[in-house]
Amino acid sequence: MTPTAEDHPLPKFIAPLFPVNCRVQRCPTSRVDAPQRILIVKLGALGDILMTTPLLTALRRSYPQAHLTWLVDSKNVQAVEAHPLLDEIMVWDGDYWSLMKSTRPRNWIKNRFGFRRLSGLIRLKYLLRRRFHIFISFHPEQDLMRAAAASDISVGVFQSPRQEKRNYTTRYTRAYASRYDGNTAIDFPLHQTDTYLLPLDALNLPPAADKRMVLGFTAEDAAAADRLLREQNVGSGFAALAPLTTWRSKCWPEERWSALGDALAKEGKPVVLIGSPAERDAIKRVASAMQSRAVTLAGRLSFREAAALIARAALCVSNDSGPMHIAAAVGTPYVSLFGPTSPARYAPLEGNGRVLLHLVPCGPCMEQVCLNPPETQMECMRGLTVSEALAAVLSALAGETRPV
Repeated sequence: MTPTAEDHPLPKFIAPLFPVNCRVQRCPTSRVDAPQRILIVKLGALGDILMTTPLLTALRRSYPQAHLTWLVDSKNVQAVEAHPLLDEIMVWDGDYWSLMKSTRPRNWIKNRFGFRRLSGLIRLKYLLRRRFHIFISFHPEQDLMRAAAASDISVGVFQSPRQEKRNYTTRYTRAYASRYDGNTAIDFPLHQTDTYLLPLDALNLPPAADKRMVLGFTAEDAAAADRLLREQNVGSGFAALAPLTTWRSKCWPEERWSALGDALAKEGKPVVLIGSPAERDAIKRVASAMQSRAVTLAGRLSFREAAALIARAALCVSNDSGPMHIAAAVGTPYVSLFGPTSPARYAPLEGNGRVLLHLVPCGPCMEQVCLNPPETQMECMRGLTVSEALAAVLSALAGETRPV
């Protein structure tokens, strides 16, 4: 049986939404008439996408007439869907192959290998028909290689400091006219954002003058956040706490989050706990262990609605995770608790925040699960005390900041 286009999740091009929290600056002409058509390929994750947005700002500054497109995975589209500088978004369903592999392995093998050429051609067609002048990719994939070769200028960045133990140099990177990978004779920048800004050097553009992350949200997102706050009788001046993340090694003990919440309540700051649907039970435990009232909104906010809520907060406290980047992007003061990762690489370069780190001999380990024996398990996170966190929070609320 010959597969058809309907057998594969085809990418689709969508127009970005209009944000209410930042000024829209988009291509003044049609895509066809634009002097430059630029594609950025950054599929995820959410925090990494936000750290890539300063590249958009720099490109728009150097190419004010350009038509800018972003290729993103469907589960991460909200990070760019309301970006004020984007003209077009290409959405790809990256979960397709994972779903096929887990539920229908025989069909996955057949599609992955037997029909790989046709599948690639289907996807390639949707890239080639846009005829991009500048092709910037952070993913070494076969189909992207062919599309890059068809562009006037192609730039690839294929080595991430977060994954420096992995070799990102593959045969698919050779098609890029300018590439930064394991064979590039440069020292990769220390900070992740500066790594994502390497294409500016390849394009002979000036260094980025503005390294702020940008995250737009719509009037509907703001209305949804306001409605939830009204339903819970939460007024202004509240503190948003995001206790969890997908990395177990980044998580501060739940009882300390409860103690910090009580300390904030004593300071007159209502506490709102936020997180994903998968984190709902753990966040309920944090709330139930508190002596004071806490509002739990875990699983009730989309990514952009969470951004609108954090924008209304007096402060956001989290670990090295998405809410930290959101707070920096929307201008809310934040305190972030670091453990297995390095603030020098992942704390926002610009924003009103403070970072706490307890130095340990094994850190930063970059491991998602702590590999230490029980007596030193999660020592980097457990070394951070409630009193230290509260002092940083009160300092941030008072408007005091210090460089990371």
